[in-house]
Amino acid sequence: MCLTLLVGACSKANDEKDTERPLISLQSPGDDSLRGGDNLQIRAIITDNESLSQVKIEIHDDFDGHSHGKKAGAPAFAWDTIMTLSGKETMLDFPVAVPEDIASGRYHFQMQALDVSGNEAEFVVRTLVLTNAFDTIPPIISNLSTTPAAQNGTITVKSGATLSIMAALSDNLGLETLEVKIIRSSNEEIVYDFDKELSGTATNLNELFTIDSQWGTGEFVLELLLIDEKGNRADMDLDLVIE
Repeated sequence: MCLTLLVGACSKANDEKDTERPLISLQSPGDDSLRGGDNLQIRAIITDNESLSQVKIEIHDDFDGHSHGKKAGAPAFAWDTIMTLSGKETMLDFPVAVPEDIASGRYHFQMQALDVSGNEAEFVVRTLVLTNAFDTIPPIISNLSTTPAAQNGTITVKSGATLSIMAALSDNLGLETLEVKIIRSSNEEIVYDFDKELSGTATNLNELFTIDSQWGTGEFVLELLLIDEKGNRADMDLDLVIE
Protein backbone atom coordinates (compact mmCIF):
# COMPACT_ATOMS: atom_id res chain seq x y z
CA MET A 1 0.00 0.00 0.00
CA CYS A 2 2.80 2.45 0.90
CA LEU A 3 4.68 1.70 -2.30
CA THR A 4 1.58 2.28 -4.36
CA LEU A 5 0.93 5.65 -2.69
CA LEU A 6 4.49 6.79 -3.19
CA VAL A 7 4.46 5.95 -6.87
CA GLY A 8 1.18 7.80 -7.26
CA ALA A 9 2.59 10.85 -5.48
CA CYS A 10 5.64 10.92 -7.77
CA SER A 11 3.47 10.66 -10.85
CA LYS A 12 1.36 13.59 -9.69
CA ALA A 13 4.44 15.68 -8.99
CA ASN A 14 5.74 15.04 -12.50
CA ASP A 15 2.38 16.03 -13.97
CA GLU A 16 2.56 19.35 -12.10
CA LYS A 17 5.95 20.44 -13.43
CA ASP A 18 6.38 24.20 -13.30
CA THR A 19 5.83 25.81 -16.70
CA GLU A 20 5.10 29.36 -15.56
CA ARG A 21 7.45 32.03 -16.89
CA PRO A 22 9.24 34.49 -14.64
CA LEU A 23 8.17 38.12 -15.01
CA ILE A 24 10.42 41.15 -15.59
CA SER A 25 9.14 44.58 -14.63
CA LEU A 26 11.73 46.95 -16.10
CA GLN A 27 11.54 50.46 -14.68
CA SER A 28 14.81 51.80 -16.11
CA PRO A 29 16.11 52.32 -18.72
CA GLY A 30 13.32 53.29 -21.06
CA ASP A 31 13.91 54.25 -24.67
CA ASP A 32 16.48 56.82 -23.55
CA SER A 33 19.21 59.10 -24.90
CA LEU A 34 22.51 59.32 -23.04
CA ARG A 35 25.87 60.97 -23.56
CA GLY A 36 29.21 59.23 -23.12
CA GLY A 37 30.33 59.59 -19.51
CA ASP A 38 26.77 59.26 -18.14
CA ASN A 39 25.55 56.42 -15.95
CA LEU A 40 22.86 54.12 -17.31
CA GLN A 41 20.65 53.23 -14.35
CA ILE A 42 19.25 49.68 -14.44
CA ARG A 43 16.20 49.21 -12.24
CA ALA A 44 13.91 46.17 -12.41
CA ILE A 45 11.84 43.76 -10.34
CA ILE A 46 11.98 40.08 -11.36
CA THR A 47 9.48 37.58 -9.93
CA ASP A 48 8.64 33.88 -10.30
CA ASN A 49 5.98 31.59 -8.85
CA GLU A 50 8.61 29.07 -7.63
CA SER A 51 12.22 30.28 -7.66
CA LEU A 52 14.45 32.39 -9.89
CA SER A 53 17.74 31.14 -11.29
CA GLN A 54 19.53 33.88 -13.26
CA VAL A 55 19.22 37.08 -15.26
CA LYS A 56 21.24 38.13 -18.29
CA ILE A 57 21.59 41.80 -19.30
CA GLU A 58 23.25 42.93 -22.52
CA ILE A 59 23.92 46.24 -24.29
CA HIS A 60 25.11 46.17 -27.90
CA ASP A 61 25.08 48.41 -30.96
CA ASP A 62 22.41 48.48 -33.66
CA PHE A 63 24.66 49.73 -36.47
CA ASP A 64 23.45 47.44 -39.30
CA GLY A 65 26.87 45.83 -39.69
CA HIS A 66 28.80 49.11 -39.95
CA SER A 67 31.88 49.59 -37.73
CA HIS A 68 31.21 53.23 -36.86
CA GLY A 69 33.87 55.29 -35.15
CA LYS A 70 36.78 52.85 -35.21
CA LYS A 71 39.19 55.07 -37.14
CA ALA A 72 39.42 57.60 -34.31
CA GLY A 73 39.43 55.12 -31.43
CA ALA A 74 35.71 55.43 -30.66
CA PRO A 75 34.49 51.84 -30.67
CA ALA A 76 30.90 50.75 -30.21
CA PHE A 77 29.92 50.35 -26.56
CA ALA A 78 29.22 46.78 -25.44
CA TRP A 79 28.38 45.48 -21.98
CA ASP A 80 26.87 42.29 -20.57
CA THR A 81 26.48 40.40 -17.33
CA ILE A 82 24.90 37.20 -16.00
CA MET A 83 23.74 37.29 -12.39
CA THR A 84 22.71 34.33 -10.24
CA LEU A 85 19.33 34.76 -8.56
CA SER A 86 17.32 32.91 -5.91
CA GLY A 87 13.91 33.14 -4.28
CA LYS A 88 10.66 34.34 -5.79
CA GLU A 89 11.54 38.02 -6.14
CA THR A 90 14.67 40.03 -6.86
CA MET A 91 15.07 43.79 -7.19
CA LEU A 92 17.88 45.18 -9.37
CA ASP A 93 19.05 48.77 -8.95
CA PHE A 94 22.56 49.67 -10.10
CA PRO A 95 24.37 51.96 -12.59
CA VAL A 96 26.44 51.06 -15.63
CA ALA A 97 29.05 53.62 -16.63
CA VAL A 98 28.97 54.54 -20.31
CA PRO A 99 32.50 55.38 -21.58
CA GLU A 100 33.01 58.92 -22.87
CA ASP A 101 34.63 58.06 -26.20
CA ILE A 102 32.08 55.74 -27.82
CA ALA A 103 30.63 55.53 -31.30
CA SER A 104 27.43 57.54 -31.43
CA GLY A 105 24.29 55.79 -32.61
CA ARG A 106 21.45 53.44 -31.72
CA TYR A 107 22.00 50.66 -29.19
CA HIS A 108 19.87 47.83 -27.84
CA PHE A 109 19.39 47.10 -24.13
CA GLN A 110 18.17 43.53 -23.55
CA MET A 111 17.19 41.62 -20.40
CA GLN A 112 16.30 37.94 -20.02
CA ALA A 113 15.51 35.93 -16.85
CA LEU A 114 15.38 32.20 -16.12
CA ASP A 115 13.80 30.23 -13.28
CA VAL A 116 15.02 26.98 -11.70
CA SER A 117 12.71 24.95 -13.94
CA GLY A 118 14.26 26.42 -17.07
CA ASN A 119 11.35 28.69 -17.96
CA GLU A 120 12.40 31.91 -19.68
CA ALA A 121 10.85 35.30 -19.10
CA GLU A 122 9.53 37.30 -22.04
CA PHE A 123 12.45 39.13 -23.64
CA VAL A 124 12.67 42.81 -22.67
CA VAL A 125 14.26 45.19 -25.21
CA ARG A 126 14.79 48.95 -25.10
CA THR A 127 16.39 51.28 -27.66
CA LEU A 128 19.14 53.63 -26.46
CA VAL A 129 20.65 56.53 -28.39
CA LEU A 130 24.21 57.15 -27.18
CA THR A 131 26.38 60.08 -28.25
CA ASN A 132 30.12 60.59 -28.04
CA ALA A 133 31.09 62.97 -25.22
CA PHE A 134 33.79 64.73 -27.26
CA ASP A 135 31.94 65.26 -30.56
CA THR A 136 28.20 65.63 -31.03
CA ILE A 137 28.37 67.60 -34.27
CA PRO A 138 26.99 65.64 -37.25
CA PRO A 139 28.68 65.66 -40.66
CA ILE A 140 27.21 67.73 -43.48
CA ILE A 141 25.89 66.79 -46.94
CA SER A 142 25.64 69.93 -49.10
CA ASN A 143 25.30 71.00 -52.74
CA LEU A 144 23.62 67.75 -53.69
CA SER A 145 22.80 67.40 -57.37
CA THR A 146 21.91 64.54 -59.67
CA THR A 147 21.85 63.81 -63.37
CA PRO A 148 19.04 63.53 -64.40
CA ALA A 149 18.17 66.49 -62.16
CA ALA A 150 15.39 66.26 -59.60
CA GLN A 151 12.13 68.00 -60.50
CA ASN A 152 10.04 69.09 -57.51
CA GLY A 153 12.09 66.79 -55.31
CA THR A 154 11.74 63.70 -57.52
CA ILE A 155 14.33 62.14 -59.83
CA THR A 156 12.91 60.37 -62.88
CA VAL A 157 15.18 57.97 -64.75
CA LYS A 158 14.67 55.16 -67.24
CA SER A 159 15.52 51.56 -66.43
CA GLY A 160 18.98 50.72 -67.82
CA ALA A 161 20.05 54.38 -67.87
CA THR A 162 22.74 55.94 -65.70
CA LEU A 163 22.33 58.13 -62.63
CA SER A 164 25.06 60.38 -61.26
CA ILE A 165 25.18 61.85 -57.75
CA MET A 166 27.37 64.80 -56.76
CA ALA A 167 27.66 66.41 -53.34
CA ALA A 168 30.08 68.08 -50.92
CA LEU A 169 30.74 66.08 -47.74
CA SER A 170 32.34 67.57 -44.63
CA ASP A 171 32.83 67.12 -40.89
CA ASN A 172 34.46 69.05 -38.07
CA LEU A 173 36.81 66.16 -37.10
CA GLY A 174 36.84 63.50 -39.79
CA LEU A 175 34.64 61.56 -42.20
CA GLU A 176 34.37 57.79 -42.13
CA THR A 177 31.73 56.24 -44.39
CA LEU A 178 29.11 57.15 -46.97
CA GLU A 179 26.33 54.71 -47.74
CA VAL A 180 24.06 55.06 -50.78
CA LYS A 181 20.88 52.98 -50.92
CA ILE A 182 17.99 52.66 -53.35
CA ILE A 183 14.89 51.32 -51.62
CA ARG A 184 11.65 50.19 -53.25
CA SER A 185 8.83 52.23 -51.70
CA SER A 186 6.14 49.53 -51.88
CA ASN A 187 7.91 46.93 -49.73
CA GLU A 188 11.09 48.69 -48.45
CA GLU A 189 13.30 46.21 -50.34
CA ILE A 190 16.89 47.45 -50.72
CA VAL A 191 17.75 46.98 -54.40
CA TYR A 192 21.08 48.86 -54.29
CA ASP A 193 23.52 49.32 -51.41
CA PHE A 194 26.92 50.94 -51.86
CA ASP A 195 29.47 51.83 -49.13
CA LYS A 196 32.35 54.20 -49.68
CA GLU A 197 35.15 54.67 -47.13
CA LEU A 198 36.14 58.28 -46.55
CA SER A 199 38.94 60.19 -44.82
CA GLY A 200 39.77 63.78 -43.95
CA THR A 201 37.36 66.54 -43.03
CA ALA A 202 36.07 67.34 -46.53
CA THR A 203 35.64 65.55 -49.84
CA ASN A 204 33.46 65.60 -52.94
CA LEU A 205 31.09 62.83 -53.94
CA ASN A 206 30.89 62.06 -57.65
CA GLU A 207 29.37 58.64 -58.30
CA LEU A 208 27.88 57.24 -61.50
CA PHE A 209 25.91 54.00 -61.59
CA THR A 210 23.50 52.17 -63.85
CA ILE A 211 19.84 51.61 -63.00
CA ASP A 212 19.60 47.82 -63.17
CA SER A 213 16.64 46.59 -65.20
CA GLN A 214 16.12 43.80 -62.65
CA TRP A 215 14.98 46.39 -60.10
CA GLY A 216 11.83 46.89 -62.15
CA THR A 217 9.93 50.15 -62.43
CA GLY A 218 7.97 52.25 -60.00
CA GLU A 219 8.64 54.46 -56.99
CA PHE A 220 11.85 54.22 -54.99
CA VAL A 221 13.82 56.25 -52.42
CA LEU A 222 17.44 57.29 -52.95
CA GLU A 223 19.01 57.44 -49.48
CA LEU A 224 22.40 58.91 -48.54
CA LEU A 225 23.83 58.24 -45.08
CA LEU A 226 27.05 60.00 -44.04
CA ILE A 227 28.88 58.89 -40.86
CA ASP A 228 31.80 60.62 -39.18
CA GLU A 229 34.63 59.13 -37.11
CA LYS A 230 32.64 59.35 -33.87
CA GLY A 231 29.52 57.77 -35.33
CA ASN A 232 27.52 60.98 -35.80
CA ARG A 233 25.19 60.80 -38.81
CA ALA A 234 23.66 62.92 -41.51
CA ASP A 235 21.13 61.56 -43.98
CA MET A 236 19.30 62.80 -47.03
CA ASP A 237 16.48 61.18 -49.00
CA LEU A 238 15.23 61.84 -52.54
CA ASP A 239 12.22 60.34 -54.27
CA LEU A 240 13.18 58.28 -57.32
CA VAL A 241 10.90 57.09 -60.11
CA ILE A 242 12.21 54.40 -62.48
CA GLU A 243 10.36 54.17 -65.79
